[in-house]
Amino acid sequence: MAKVKVNFNPGPIDRSIIKKHKDFGKFIHNYQKYYSSRGIRYMFRYERKKLVFIVLILIFLLLMLFTDGK
Repeated sequence: MAKVKVNFNPGPIDRSIIKKHKDFGKFIHNYQKYYSSRGIRYMFRYERKKLVFIVLILIFLLLMLFTDGK
């Protein structure tokens, strides 16, 4: 088994490392990609599997809603 070194009381993290991982531009870009009409067009062109999966789930939910439980 490999030896694993665990630091139980690590020192404070450098602020440059924290700032490197804060990318709000990417967050806004992903939000606009999936929650705008431009994002739906993007999914239709490049992410068809995801779009088909969403449509199938919606159809299944509508069938469950409008059919009898018999």
